[in-house]
Amino acid sequence: MKKAVISVVLCVFLVSSIFAAPSDEEVLASMEGVFGVFGAMVMATIMQQTIPGVEMALDIETGSSDMQMNNVDVANLFSSVGQVLDDTDDMPDIPFREISGVYSTTAEGDMMMDVSLTGGPVQVLQIEFKSGDMDKLIADGKSYMHLKNAMDY
Repeated sequence: MKKAVISVVLCVFLVSSIFAAPSDEEVLASMEGVFGVFGAMVMATIMQQTIPGVEMALDIETGSSDMQMNNVDVANLFSSVGQVLDDTDDMPDIPFREISGVYSTTAEGDMMMDVSLTGGPVQVLQIEFKSGDMDKLIADGKSYMHLKNAMDY
């Protein structure tokens, strides 16, 4: 009987940890990491570097862009950009290994992203800005709009 109770308790803890929503800190770290990755991708594109797994259309004059990512290795991305800039010592702390999904901006300042992150606490991140104001922040299917003012964006 004791073993059965212990087994049930362990299963409850295991299942709850598997399906637990990411913490606020994990969502913020993932957001910062995603914005850092996008910055590195734009920089690489401007420097006419090809990034494996990324298709990007960037209009420098208007600031609009469309990006499609497919299993982009984050460490390789920052290593490549660092080599071009001759600065390979400054790898940011990114809480995921790979990124896939879409990111787009408009000339009016609207931004939309829907990305899947591999190897970190957040699996799916969706963010939208309209007229420069965050309109949507969802991580793994849960709204985190209470974090709207937690980042300097």
